[in-house]
Amino acid sequence: MKQLLILTKKINHHIAKIAVLAKAYGSIVTKFFELHDKTQEETLAFISSNQWDIVFYDADYFLNEETIYGKDLPKYLRENIQGSQPYIVSFSHSVRAGFSNPSADNFLSFPLNPSILGSVIRRALDNALVIMIVEDSSTQRLILKKFIEQRGHQVVEAEHGQEAIEIISQKCPDIIISDIEMPVMDGYLLTEHLSQHDIYSRIPILIVSSLSNSTAIKKALQMGAIDYVTKPYDIEKIDQKVIHYTRRFSKDRKSILVVDDSAFIVKMIALTLESERYRVISAKNGKEGLEKAKLMQPDIITTDYNMPEMDGWEFCRKLKENPKTRDIPVIMITSKSTDLDRKIGRALKVYDYIAKPFNATTLTSTINTALIEQLAEKVKFEKNLLSQEMKVGHQVQNQILPSIEINNDQISAKSGWIPCKELSGDFYDLIDCPDQNHLAIIGDVSGKGLPASLVTVASQACLRGQTVHNQTTGTLLDGLNKYLCVSTKAEMFLTCFIAHIDHKQKVLKYSSAGHNQMILYKKSNNEILDLSASGLPCGMFDTCQYETKEISYESHDILILYTDGVTEAEFELEQYGSERLHQTIQDHGPQCSAIELNQKILDSLKSFVKHHPQSDDITLLLCDLY
Repeated sequence: MKQLLILTKKINHHIAKIAVLAKAYGSIVTKFFELHDKTQEETLAFISSNQWDIVFYDADYFLNEETIYGKDLPKYLRENIQGSQPYIVSFSHSVRAGFSNPSADNFLSFPLNPSILGSVIRRALDNALVIMIVEDSSTQRLILKKFIEQRGHQVVEAEHGQEAIEIISQKCPDIIISDIEMPVMDGYLLTEHLSQHDIYSRIPILIVSSLSNSTAIKKALQMGAIDYVTKPYDIEKIDQKVIHYTRRFSKDRKSILVVDDSAFIVKMIALTLESERYRVISAKNGKEGLEKAKLMQPDIITTDYNMPEMDGWEFCRKLKENPKTRDIPVIMITSKSTDLDRKIGRALKVYDYIAKPFNATTLTSTINTALIEQLAEKVKFEKNLLSQEMKVGHQVQNQILPSIEINNDQISAKSGWIPCKELSGDFYDLIDCPDQNHLAIIGDVSGKGLPASLVTVASQACLRGQTVHNQTTGTLLDGLNKYLCVSTKAEMFLTCFIAHIDHKQKVLKYSSAGHNQMILYKKSNNEILDLSASGLPCGMFDTCQYETKEISYESHDILILYTDGVTEAEFELEQYGSERLHQTIQDHGPQCSAIELNQKILDSLKSFVKHHPQSDDITLLLCDLY
């Protein structure tokens, strides 16, 4: 349970409502501390008595107590709450007072709006974002919605501005992605309405529109939009902007080091950046700025050129020499912005120039752009790193799932494996048993990619570890099921088919964990027999029962194991299907060995799907039975 502390002059129904609604939004236990008639020592003793996760404080009270607690109450609280870094929220009967201390993570104003409080608690608990899409095109909404939900966020939808306003009153989103051209109320009017509303002006509005002329962009930004993206757009850039602009009310807000010898300029820049929810650190010259940059590792630095002790050029040179600070973007705010100055700046890797005198819009726009580009570079680096790791994972999985091609007096077998992605959720195995027989295994994990591949490796190892004890196929699946129920999440499960091939008795004993029907092909009369047995997929319920069945075979029969990537391969919304698979087997089976028939099936699949992209792993394991 999260611990919420409310510091208030006196408890009233407004304050009590915070506690009631907070509990409804999450697993939160609330404690109150009434400040009226309490000394600083009593207040401090209570504050430091617990590790608070969230602190709401009465801004109206503490504004009148600055001589005791200092102007930066959130800093005071963070220094005196031991063992935790709480999410700190100011509240007031005035929006201005509630926002008076920008080092607070968030703010509330009375009368209390439940929708806004829900947003505040959501950010305090670091829960999934709520993102609103305002778009009259259902296709465009669907594309954005699918992408956003893949990122783990919640989506609320509206077809026009008026509907969006009605929804916002019930559920305040963390950011709005809006088109401009819509019926009833367009994106301009929606943006203007929200930006002029005391309660909802905090919600960043990202305009995504096919209007690409400067007039449209300028109008949207003047109305209050935080940024503008033209269609067609790169959806990754939308994601980066969402991450950047929703950080404003999170614990990991970006910090900016402002280096300038003018106290007036520092204050002016700080007020501008703090209104945009940035944390601001200041230094009065390059020497002090260098020390603070090393110590505090800001996300971006602004600096003047003309400063005592160390000028802007020397400051930049020393920043870029230090491995700890060389990658921090630097923005030069100076009256020296000639072509020569810019050439020097490029040599010293200055990100951008802002000429004095400057306005707030230019400053915030430049900083936002720098930070979004920095985020894009980080995402690109992480993707490249992940790609390299996935390639290594593919090589490892290739070694664990080697290509099977066996041809001896006892058995001949051939595997076919075409992963949909670099890492597969299918696996197969052909195991030599202690009783001189073989186990043929095929499995398919729910999902794809890295999580599924890890489960396949673990499952294969679990089954191999059990085979030394000559267990039945049903017992093997029971052991695998118990293992997966303990070691994986509920949404991960595995279908699997295991066949024990008794060469002496010419008997197949087999069990299935929710896997599709496997095939025993009778070469003598060109007949297909479906092999099925009852049993739920492994990893769903730890009390599953797995049936073991048996069937006799003749020499030269072929055991055919496959995953649903074979039968569900698609071309123009039509699946390859069991009938085509059976027909391919019967067309080629009489004259083919298992090794040859494996290739015929893969050729048939390739001919069917043509150039249609693969959507699932394709896995085959065929065995000639002697």
